[in-house]
Amino acid sequence: MTRRTVDSGQVAVFALLALPVILGMVGLAIDVGYLRYTKRQMQTAADSGAIAGGLAVNDTPSDYVTLAKSAAGADGFTDGTNGVAVTVNMPPKYGPHAGQTGYVETIIIQSKPAMFAAILGAGPVTVAARAVAWGGANGKSCIYALGSTAPIGTSISGVNFTAQCGTVIDSVSSTGLSASGSNISAPYFGMVGPGYSVSGSNTGNTVFVTGIPPVSDPLAYLPVPSVSTSCSGTSDSISGQIGVTVTPGSSCYNVSVNGSINVTFNPGQYSSITISGSTGVTFNPGLYTIVGSGGLNFGGSNVSATGVTFYLGPNAGAVTATGSNSSLTAPTTGTYAGILFFQNPSDTNAATIGGSNSTVVGALYFPKARLTFNGSNATSAYTILVANTVVFSGSNATVNNNYATLSGGSPIHTAVLVE
Repeated sequence: MTRRTVDSGQVAVFALLALPVILGMVGLAIDVGYLRYTKRQMQTAADSGAIAGGLAVNDTPSDYVTLAKSAAGADGFTDGTNGVAVTVNMPPKYGPHAGQTGYVETIIIQSKPAMFAAILGAGPVTVAARAVAWGGANGKSCIYALGSTAPIGTSISGVNFTAQCGTVIDSVSSTGLSASGSNISAPYFGMVGPGYSVSGSNTGNTVFVTGIPPVSDPLAYLPVPSVSTSCSGTSDSISGQIGVTVTPGSSCYNVSVNGSINVTFNPGQYSSITISGSTGVTFNPGLYTIVGSGGLNFGGSNVSATGVTFYLGPNAGAVTATGSNSSLTAPTTGTYAGILFFQNPSDTNAATIGGSNSTVVGALYFPKARLTFNGSNATSAYTILVANTVVFSGSNATVNNNYATLSGGSPIHTAVLVE
């Protein structure tokens, strides 16, 4: 009996002696878990900061630090608060993209006091997170060839090509860009692939960058308009008439205009629209949806469309807008501000746009199709080309990026997280 009492007392002593160690281990596990949780939150904030800074690189370069820190703060890590230090570098100071233009680095550091582990004498622990985003795709980039498997993402042949903005090519091919016999004046071409082919061209100060990270569709956020799957309307041919107004009403038309003057279209759903001859056609502002296989053909001259968006449904035919002396301009406000042509991603019909002495202002969005751009007036304020592949044809192709008429600036908003 006495021996058993003594043994029980020894166990109690050992338990008491081990208790601080056990508590310390439990506390250490809790602290490690808490620090890992903090690290994850901090990494999210660093990612947000880098992307926000990358978005500002070309749009508002003087604000990239402020915007990056603001984004990090929105995720719970405000510079100068609770021991948090947020540093934003452009170009990055560390990592594989150190010193490279167009990349923004956000570093967040915070000293966190040990809680339970302090019992064992542990002091404060420094937690850090770092992220890098590439902003070269934003702002001054307004030409995107999204086809990653395309042998040639962008082709420039025999064209005097002038652009105030950069070109981004997702093709992994070594000839993602093919240019020959051309004068090229542009800030840069950024290519995912390892090479490009430029021969017989006067490239001036244009920068060619290979091995950039792939860029996702910068206009994928646009809502797809609701359209009927079929058109039950009748065909209507307008020729030699004056003062005609075309309104689709509850049905939709296959409309053909030839040789008419003062023909006015109202927005709505159409099966197809074909314009030929020396017409004088005006499109009133609004959204025009095309759903039939006849597509959209502006072969005629003197077409005026201001404040319009042409949407091509899933089954719509090809787009050809090559008439001379025409003016096509996107809306400046609303859901489709800055969007002139919008082809449904499931539609792969090619498009050809741009005619002699014509103005094309807005985004030409053909995400899964080939887009041939014949150019437009040098006075066109801005033109954005987003397609699977982009071909520049004709004699002169001018692409400007003056978004002063758009209160929200360019509809292109993208940056890519690379580290």
